[in-house]
Amino acid sequence: MSRLVTDHAVQRYLERFRGIDVAAIRDRLGPRASDCQVAEVAARCAGTTAAAVRALVCPPDLEPAVRAGALSIRRDGYTLACWHGVVTTIVLGRIRRESRSMRQRALGRCRDRGRAPVTLRQAEEEAWS
Repeated sequence: MSRLVTDHAVQRYLERFRGIDVAAIRDRLGPRASDCQVAEVAARCAGTTAAAVRALVCPPDLEPAVRAGALSIRRDGYTLACWHGVVTTIVLGRIRRESRSMRQRALGRCRDRGRAPVTLRQAEEEAWS
């Protein structure tokens, strides 16, 4: 099974929701430390594993939306940012994206399915279905 949650997203979750100082961990590990190593050490500091954090960030009920190409998924007080079927980061609150290129990508996915949505929101909903 491929990873649906990047190491960066794991780090952001631990930093924003568990209060782990990821920057300090990265500094301590040194400049050659990979994102994977930083995520694993940060998860251990939180008393868990990176795999367990991935399961928290993207539970099974969200996997279909991520795999279908959702750009963002809002949950209770936070938003998952996704790109090409992978959760890339997690932010508190809501992501505001209104760039032209993102609208064009979302609309393009809907046109590929033979549908022509009117708004970006409709385009994202179509991309999730």
